[in-house]
Amino acid sequence: MPLVFVHGVSVRRDADYEKVVSRRDSLFRRFALKQLVANWETFEIKNPYWGDDAAQFRWHHASLPKGDEEILGGVDGEMALMLAESGVKPSAADRAVIETARKAGLTAAVDLLWSIGSHTGKEDLSQELAKVAYEALVYARANPNPSWLGHVTDDQEFVTALKREIRPSPPSQSTDKPQAKREVLGAAEVWDSLREAAGRIATAVPAAMSSVALSISRTGLHRAIATFVGDVMVYLHQRDKEGNSAAILKRVMADLDAADEIRKRKNEPMIIVCHSMGGNIIYDILTEFRKDLVVDMLVTVGSQPPLLEELKLLAASHMDIPSTSVPLAPAPSATKKWINIFDTNDILSFAASRVFEKVKDYQYSTGQSAFHAHGSYFNRPSFQERIGARIEEAWSK
Repeated sequence: MPLVFVHGVSVRRDADYEKVVSRRDSLFRRFALKQLVANWETFEIKNPYWGDDAAQFRWHHASLPKGDEEILGGVDGEMALMLAESGVKPSAADRAVIETARKAGLTAAVDLLWSIGSHTGKEDLSQELAKVAYEALVYARANPNPSWLGHVTDDQEFVTALKREIRPSPPSQSTDKPQAKREVLGAAEVWDSLREAAGRIATAVPAAMSSVALSISRTGLHRAIATFVGDVMVYLHQRDKEGNSAAILKRVMADLDAADEIRKRKNEPMIIVCHSMGGNIIYDILTEFRKDLVVDMLVTVGSQPPLLEELKLLAASHMDIPSTSVPLAPAPSATKKWINIFDTNDILSFAASRVFEKVKDYQYSTGQSAFHAHGSYFNRPSFQERIGARIEEAWSK
């Protein structure tokens, strides 16, 4: 089964890009695709990358207002802002994960740890990290506030305790009934990676609480908005000027065509998952440039096709829709099922079912602020669990 993931705005091929893709692919396999196909560990996932053809700031964001404050960058800067908004105190820097678990439950702590863990450790740990994430989430669902949380004193002890708790128990000797064999959990390097993630959180807390945190937050938000608007405008300009020869469209369509060949050769279904701007690109492709491309499941997450259709900025937009006879815009004609997932905290995600035909909306809460919700979906085990359940539900109908 081919799966194509189309990323959104502000994605660039930095030092962590391949690692993040590998982590996300492994979580897709472990949580979503395992429920659908027998060969979930080996089938191909394609990740068309179009960031190099998107917005380029020729003066490196010189147009953004700046003070003399130090500007944090990369994952540590994003983490510092997230922690600043969460209210973690500097005195609790080494207990951020524990405090998250105590306030919001163990599932939220697992999400935080794995979100940061997507940037730590070796790339070849992805499958093992996904395996442990699955086990940790199963445990967290069954034990949202375990008693041992009251005894661990820092996040390093938290990781050690979590490792101990989710180990497979020895088979019971009191019954003759066979028990389901749980998977053996990953190597020590996986847990070392999670300890590294906990350490990065502890390092980021003091920076998050510094006197420049507010300025950093404003600058980061300003930069994010500039890049979002830039990527959207560059894409629309390319599409309207060059059509299917536009660089971004060509990159995405190349992987879609390759996935379609796999679908035809193996007689397997096609799934497309899009984040943010990726949904706009895919809608344009499926309604204008590859109308006959058969898609068994389209999943848009934190995406804007409904907004662009209301503004009549999609390639297939018609000014006479809506009307009395045609109250909703059409879904892609060769797409069998379409589900749309949005977070009410994510100011860049939109509901689709009141704008398009044949789409089912689902709401998901990342629990993050408006600043962070948009980029917080795919590295969170709880979201991967939810998206897997929604795909399976839609698939069975």
